Amino acid sequence: QSLDRAGSAGIEVTREERPVPADKVPSDVQLAAFRIVQESLTNIIRHAPGGSARVAIRLDGGQLHIDILDRGPDESATAGPSLGSAPWAGMGLVGMRERAVFLRGNLEAGPGSPGRGWRVSASLPVSHE
Repeated sequence: QSLDRAGSAGIEVTREERPVPADKVPSDVQLAAFRIVQESLTNIIRHAPGGSARVAIRLDGGQLHIDILDRGPDESATAGPSLGSAPWAGMGLVGMRERAVFLRGNLEAGPGSPGRGWRVSASLPVSHE
């Protein structure tokens, strides 16, 4: 659903998923993962119009790993407002990080490499032991 919305907004999204059996991932982790991907793609739509993104999800070592890389805006596109231009700037990142921490996971966000675009990476434990 989020990938379809991003595609219809002009963002080219590449998916790199290894099959993740739903019965191996608790519903609260599935929801957090969905929201992290959704918020990341929403930010790309807002701040990198005409750009492209890669979404990678894999289950490894008891962790669900999520990696979203925005490759930056299309140079011919008109940029939306900058992340720091609104009083609520960055609240999406705060919310994503809080979701991860609540589940005893982690989330990092920052510039992509080589200095272009933006990357969001999260690891969420699939066991609540």
